[in-house]
Amino acid sequence: MVNNKYVRSIRSLVMDYATQRTKAQGGVEAVQARFKNGDLSKNQYEQDYSAAIAELRGLHDNVLNKVHSERDSYYAAVDAWEAPAGDKVHDDIKVLSGLVPLSLKDIESLGEKHKDNPVMTKAILKYAKDNGLDYYSIAPTGDTKRQAMEDFCRYAESAIDDSTSLYSAMMADDNHFDKICDSALNSSGEA
Repeated sequence: MVNNKYVRSIRSLVMDYATQRTKAQGGVEAVQARFKNGDLSKNQYEQDYSAAIAELRGLHDNVLNKVHSERDSYYAAVDAWEAPAGDKVHDDIKVLSGLVPLSLKDIESLGEKHKDNPVMTKAILKYAKDNGLDYYSIAPTGDTKRQAMEDFCRYAESAIDDSTSLYSAMMADDNHFDKICDSALNSSGEA
């Protein structure tokens, strides 16, 4: 199961919207059927139809606003996560001072040890760069976390915009959804 609370919340918003959209579309279809059966005048049909479409648009706009709000909250959490802070500085920073030359293997070991610490990761990357070591960190960064969320929000928006889309089906299928999200979040990390 996906552990990222923002992703879970967005998925819940999309799934709730799908239910509400189906109900609202039923309202549009009911108005159309009533008009076709002669139960509504043209004037009343236009009013009822406009109201039903307005309800659909309102639901759509509301869920998009909520998705964007969750995304923005996630971005704020990522900003806080990657902000420099003294409590994120580990004693290992001392070995990055340059007094003792470190090998690529040493840097890789430190990188693995501190992969969840953005401050230490930055210090390790800087040491490697300054000392000509060909080191690439697989540790998540704020940028990779934000990009993963941006991609996920695009999928969510596609599911919102088109109930027949692949993204809509992926949101509804627990196993498929979890696999895709786990893969994306494991490659970019979580806040």
